[in-house]
Amino acid sequence: MNHDIMLETANAMTDATALTLDGPTHGRFMLQRLIDLGVILGEEWHAIDDDTRLGLLGAATVEGLLALAVEAKLLTEFQASRVMTGTSHLLVLGNYRILDRIGAGGMGIVYRGEHKLLRRPVAIKVLQMPSDEN
Repeated sequence: MNHDIMLETANAMTDATALTLDGPTHGRFMLQRLIDLGVILGEEWHAIDDDTRLGLLGAATVEGLLALAVEAKLLTEFQASRVMTGTSHLLVLGNYRILDRIGAGGMGIVYRGEHKLLRRPVAIKVLQMPSDEN
């Protein structure tokens, strides 16, 4: 559903603007992955202004992309840190996306999340697997 949102946007830009978006970059690949995973929602992507969108599309590195995405409020600092550690696939659990870590205890970790369709805030508790130490 969210595939190629970036390409549609890039194709809709003027020819002069498109010249600055030559070639795929690590940042652009990561941006597409975050959109495809549902970490960045399509409606949020379309709601940002053209200058911000161009900056994100032109990000050469993942680090640069993440800094711009946090600034544009497309990602939280927590989400950006998860992307940097290679665990962006864990930021979406079914219809819920994880936004931040609230706390941890003996049984698991509690996250602040959001239902992707209803856009309602939720608390998500992820239980730890028992260890098999004998």
